[in-house]
Amino acid sequence: QRKLRRVREAVVSTQSTGTSLHTNPHRSTLVITCTIPPSLTPMTDLGCEGDGDTMIGYYTLRTMDDSLFWGKDVLEDENLVLKIDCVSTTDNEGNFCFDADQEGHSNTKMHVQIFSVPWSVDSARDSSRTMTLLGGDSTANYRITCDEGYSFPGGVTEAYGYCSSTFGDAASNVYTAATAADPNTNLECQAVCEANPGIGSFDGSEMAFDSIFAPQMSAGETYSATSENVVCDSGMTLSVSDMSTQFVITCNGGAAATTSAYNGSLSCNPCPVCKAMCPASAEDDALGIPEENAVASVAMAAASQSHGTTITVSSDDVTCKTDHMLPESSPQTYKFECGEDGVYTCVGECPLCKGTCAWLEGTDSYDYRYASDGSSDKNVPVSPGENNVEVYCLDTSDVLVGPRFLSCLHNNTLQLETAGFGKNATFSCQSNVSVCEAPIVTNATLSQSGNILVGESYTVKCPSGYIFDMVTKETQGSPNRAVVRCETLTDGNGTVINLNDELPSFTCYEGCGSVEDFMGIVQPGQKRQKSAPYPEGTVLTFTCQTGYHLVIPSRREQTCTEGSIPIVPSCAEDDTKPTGDPNSASSLSVTMTTFVLLIGLS
Repeated sequence: QRKLRRVREAVVSTQSTGTSLHTNPHRSTLVITCTIPPSLTPMTDLGCEGDGDTMIGYYTLRTMDDSLFWGKDVLEDENLVLKIDCVSTTDNEGNFCFDADQEGHSNTKMHVQIFSVPWSVDSARDSSRTMTLLGGDSTANYRITCDEGYSFPGGVTEAYGYCSSTFGDAASNVYTAATAADPNTNLECQAVCEANPGIGSFDGSEMAFDSIFAPQMSAGETYSATSENVVCDSGMTLSVSDMSTQFVITCNGGAAATTSAYNGSLSCNPCPVCKAMCPASAEDDALGIPEENAVASVAMAAASQSHGTTITVSSDDVTCKTDHMLPESSPQTYKFECGEDGVYTCVGECPLCKGTCAWLEGTDSYDYRYASDGSSDKNVPVSPGENNVEVYCLDTSDVLVGPRFLSCLHNNTLQLETAGFGKNATFSCQSNVSVCEAPIVTNATLSQSGNILVGESYTVKCPSGYIFDMVTKETQGSPNRAVVRCETLTDGNGTVINLNDELPSFTCYEGCGSVEDFMGIVQPGQKRQKSAPYPEGTVLTFTCQTGYHLVIPSRREQTCTEGSIPIVPSCAEDDTKPTGDPNSASSLSVTMTTFVLLIGLS
């Protein structure tokens, strides 16, 4: 007490009388009472008399009536154990704990504020003063909060503690703090997590974004962000599937000794992953279409699209590379999906542009036109396609004999289709002859695609897995092959009728033929017209006629697969026992039983 200066020099007055220092009998609190001279300010600091001493503990006083007291808020806080003293600066070198506000003392590892008496004069002012503590002295505790940019975890705003640094080691300047409600749990100041953090504030690798709109948080606090809170880098966006995701952001803080203010680390679960957007008009690297498809660009949408978006475009939206075009037989629409790398990929069939062809020069007797509609704009290249151009005779009294169709498929050159006519075959315009035009076929091949003379024939073949319907089969005598002969027809006057468009059309259907030689009923019943008897994938159920049973019951159901019924089961009379599957457990059981009986008899 002898070391305590009565008041700082700034307020020392020879008019002060009755000054005394004593202990409050109701608290472990030092109380100074004195007569207040007119010059004394309402708030007064104590100081040490000797220049070689340092004051520790609370030292701000407040005037109440005509005496100097410890602040009212301190006296009413039963959790505080107060202490004030002047100690030798030299003897305690390196053993002082300074709070973060004291100039020149930046070695406070916890970044704490050690509060003296909070001002509270009719709630008009609310401030605090800093203080110095003696390291390792647990006989007194103090009100402690974290420095600006730091906080205690768990929402704790104020704790009580003391300086627990190692004597003589200023670098170990740390504090022990806890709440009155939980005195056994040590609290450490953690760096606060900044508001609206960027990706650099987050721990982890499975994430990609610019920043997230989120509030400032203390260690342990969480925030549930939505897609609207996520800011992606330019040209990127969240996937469609992530638009409804809740991203839980957790502030992990960071030790005050190693983490700067407002720089606490964050984690997320799940973390936003922004992905490249797909452009409105895709070309080159933004199109996941094989190079050989010769697609230059596709107009996808009015704006860029998010990853996972599916878009359907018209064939008119597809632009082919120079000297290329979509064939007439191409689909009318195409579907694309925006991939995570900003590239559109085809969902199903991709556009396939093929080389266009120049029109061939006609002669005085024949010329060329589109087979589908008879048009022939010679200023526009021929679109790619098979048998899409035909040659025709200019003189309507002539008929074309020989190969008739041309295809624009290879090397940007129209090529005459000569299959069935011979490699070097050609066409000619002739008069006074009768010809037949090739019949229309679907899902089938034709021996010739041009016009043939009377007496010649076309051969129609179904590919593997396809057959005619039963009516055509019965007419042609074959399930998959037909021969169509070009014959003349005359009217009642004996005039020859031109057989153009007179030959029947042929269609092959995917599926299986009728079932032969089964002694029973097959369900469902076979179809006769405009379908294979049993379309591909049909499950056939075999039931023997009355008095008979399936020899192998497990073969009752068979599925039409690739144009074939795997097995047509056999039936046997009822006095014959069914045969089990030779590999079944029941067959093995009978064999083993017989074997045991034989052993017993022996």
